[in-house]
Amino acid sequence: MRYGEYLLDKEIIVLSQLEDALVMQMDNPILKLGEVLLSLGYITKPQLTESLKAYIKETGRNVLEISDWVTQEEADILIKELMEERA
Repeated sequence: MRYGEYLLDKEIIVLSQLEDALVMQMDNPILKLGEVLLSLGYITKPQLTESLKAYIKETGRNVLEISDWVTQEEADILIKELMEERA
């Protein structure tokens, strides 16, 4: 399951919001989905953080993939938090 689908499934965003974000991302491919959703005001920073943590845990995705959805700086923080939770 992709991260956008996860957000839909958990009712954090609706389909039209995901579509808006993906269109914006297509116009500027260096933007990450999480960044776009934040900039559009569709999710809050705490929602982004918590949903990414839950997504990684629930789907078994590699924690290092977080940088696919947020900036490297944000990813580093989340990875550290996830690693501390596992310890």
